Amino acid sequence: MSLRQPTLLITVVLAGALGYVLLGGGSDPERASGEDHRGTSGPRPVLSPPRLIAQLPQVGRLAWQCDENGAFSTSLSLPDPGATVFVSVTADGRPVFERRRVDPGPGVDLRTPLQHVPRQRWRIRYHHKPATIRARVRIRFAQSRIGDCVAARLSLT
Repeated sequence: MSLRQPTLLITVVLAGALGYVLLGGGSDPERASGEDHRGTSGPRPVLSPPRLIAQLPQVGRLAWQCDENGAFSTSLSLPDPGATVFVSVTADGRPVFERRRVDPGPGVDLRTPLQHVPRQRWRIRYHHKPATIRARVRIRFAQSRIGDCVAARLSLT
């Protein structure tokens, strides 16, 4: 697989997400309720549906979502069957996970907490003999003028 294929996929996903927001898809009042990752005992935030960032062949699926207050969360879901990956994530330069081991399995994923941060950086390493796949994903989050969440800028290397 060439390095240009994931870049093309990111471009397609970004265009789809932008079209979704521009066509009013992000303003659906019937959003699914999600888990409150902030550790508070208050009401659970209403989360947007997960939106694909990248489908990394043999590695997994990276997606993001936000709540009604503009807090963002990302998640990595591994294929089943799959292989163990190691993940490091920073949010605005601060570590969220450092070399976290993620094993494949049904319903197993790695999710960042909901945070009001404009930038996240993921480093994913998949090692399977004879090759190692490394992916670096940079995400810049924003809110539109009407309050919809967007992944304003995505970069995959």
